[in-house]
Amino acid sequence: MEEIPLPSYLKVESSSSVNSQHSTVNTQQSTINSQQSTVNSQQSTLNFN
Repeated sequence: MEEIPLPSYLKVESSSSVNSQHSTVNTQQSTINSQQSTVNSQQSTLNFN
């Protein structure tokens, strides 16, 4: 029986690859939260002035 090639969207990624990408997303989320905090802090300063 011949192997039928799977379309790329059906290919399963390895668990470690998914975990690595998940970690990257979490890191980016932390960076976004940090930047948001900085923006909020600057906004407070502007409002105070």
